[in-house]
Amino acid sequence: MLVWIKNAPTPAGIRDQIMNVESAFSQAMITYAESCHQGGFLGGDRETVTHKLEEMKKEPTYIDPTYSIPVMPIEDYCKCEEDGCERCIATEKWRRRFIDESDDILLRANIHTCNPKYCRSNKYGVCKARMPRQVRNESKIDPETGATRFKHLEAWMNDVCVLISYLLRSNHDCTSLLSGSAVNHIVYYITEYITKMGPQTHVIFDVIKSVFDRSNDLTAGTMEEKAAARKLMTRLVNKLATKMELGSPMIAAYLLGNGDHYTSHKFKPFFWTPYYESVRSSWLHTADTQSSDNVLIMKSHGKIIGVSEAQNYMYRGRELEGMKLYDFAKQCSRVTLHSAERSADKKGKNATDDTYIAWDGPEDIDDNGVHKFGIPPDKALKSNHFAFLKGHSMASTHCMKLSPANAKLLLNFMRTLPRGDVPDRDEYIMVMLMLFKPWRTGSDLKSEEETWEDAFASHPFTAEERLLMLFFNLKWECLDGRDDFRMQLLAGKEPAFLLPFSAKVTADIDNEQVAQDALENVMSPLEEYEAEGVNENEYYKNSRVAFEEMQGRMMKEDWHLSLAAKDLPQAARVTVKKPASKWSADVFEARAKALAAMGGSAVEKRVDSSNSTPISGVSIVNKKMLTRRYVPPECPLLIDEIVRRNGLNEDQERAVRIVGNY
Repeated sequence: MLVWIKNAPTPAGIRDQIMNVESAFSQAMITYAESCHQGGFLGGDRETVTHKLEEMKKEPTYIDPTYSIPVMPIEDYCKCEEDGCERCIATEKWRRRFIDESDDILLRANIHTCNPKYCRSNKYGVCKARMPRQVRNESKIDPETGATRFKHLEAWMNDVCVLISYLLRSNHDCTSLLSGSAVNHIVYYITEYITKMGPQTHVIFDVIKSVFDRSNDLTAGTMEEKAAARKLMTRLVNKLATKMELGSPMIAAYLLGNGDHYTSHKFKPFFWTPYYESVRSSWLHTADTQSSDNVLIMKSHGKIIGVSEAQNYMYRGRELEGMKLYDFAKQCSRVTLHSAERSADKKGKNATDDTYIAWDGPEDIDDNGVHKFGIPPDKALKSNHFAFLKGHSMASTHCMKLSPANAKLLLNFMRTLPRGDVPDRDEYIMVMLMLFKPWRTGSDLKSEEETWEDAFASHPFTAEERLLMLFFNLKWECLDGRDDFRMQLLAGKEPAFLLPFSAKVTADIDNEQVAQDALENVMSPLEEYEAEGVNENEYYKNSRVAFEEMQGRMMKEDWHLSLAAKDLPQAARVTVKKPASKWSADVFEARAKALAAMGGSAVEKRVDSSNSTPISGVSIVNKKMLTRRYVPPECPLLIDEIVRRNGLNEDQERAVRIVGNY
């Protein structure tokens, strides 16, 4: 469960306070964290607890705590410590039982034992559970990074919350986020999950197409229609579940009508890039005004209309003149006008029959067939509905509906916003002014003489807007702290040899492990290893030897060098220029000649080396000859005598009978 605390400082702010090691805040934070989790037993070290448990097992009243329910403490507990106080005696008795049962559970369920075929079977040769842990007798704070390393007394045990162990009666891990990097990482990971949207439309259609391509047996009519449809739908659902990264528990929750997460706020998708492209195009030269914005093409009444989301704000009604884009995106939505509200020349029985066509080209299409200027209605609209200005592609059929401000509604920006802590901040400033300053064209955000920095400094942002901008940058802080442990591990284990992959391909490969690495990084960040003394298992040793052998071969062939860095011999350079079709024909012809040569030499070799008697005929072997019950008519007892005299086993007898019967 993730709890968002109102008015809480950012992870970076917490780190800054913790870095003051002697401050009251740091000491209070350590005291609180140590009371919530620990890395050891309550009743002593492991040896002491083990010996005590062995003695307890000898008692006839001993009950395995993992097969029992926890005993509740007395309601009127007392800690006055006066002699003869019955409540104090009962409280102390329960506390001793709590300590004994908790240590018993921890010893049974939370002690890790390394298995060379499981936790150590990886390329680094270290335990996946990150054992053994470094033992620390006291908690310490790194004054340079703010990383906090808490007291940990047992090397083969995770951090736990003893109260949770006592209640759950099973294994669990309870860790503190030990650094600003880990805090940033978990905030990023959980927020990405909560705000994650479904797959894009083209992905869904691609899934459906792939299922149909592989289901010819269902679509060919060989099965009953009902059974075929059921099986086809099952395949579609399974494939979509894979693409959407849905597990069985989550799907079961959906079928029961339950959600996968519960939040106090709702998230509204907001694609800010179309607005940014409109602003940016105002400050580019004519030759650079090519837009990467996707435009929706509509066919209405025989005319083609190009629609961009940015038009909704740029051509908003005069009543919304002073509204900022951030508030506009939260409170406004485009709705369809009723037939009675539309302009007279736009009424008709097919007024709403619009055809939508996806279009990935530039918005400013220079085509006489494109209808770009809608005519707004000439009648007053109902309350909180505002017509577009003339120029909006859909002004004649749609309007904007203004909803009341809702503090529980947040914008999901979909794409990451530019970061503001970089030297070149022009893009960041352009986006922030676009969000928090009213505009209709990009030239409204600043004058020709101003720089973006000057325009940003002179704009009167409200306190709430400055707070929003502070948290806009939080995602970048989280991304900076991602893979903290993994990078430390790679720093110590990464070989000097690099595979011949580009940086982009390497990043794509690494992204496949982001989710798993995120969980591993959060559960135990900044733990040190002593992997040098680890004994290699046979599987890892063979893998390492094979890798080193392959590494040597690839290094010898200069695979680690780019093509430009290689000094190719003159014979390896192709100087003849041919079209692709000619090269394909030449390769096909050369391959045919090579196969013919190989076939001829094989026949010649077989004929020359053959000293056997020429085959004079071919006879068909009856399958009965391959069975044990078959008896050769010429020598019915010969095979039985051979088997008995030589003492053949079952497999040998089978071979002799097959050959002998033939």
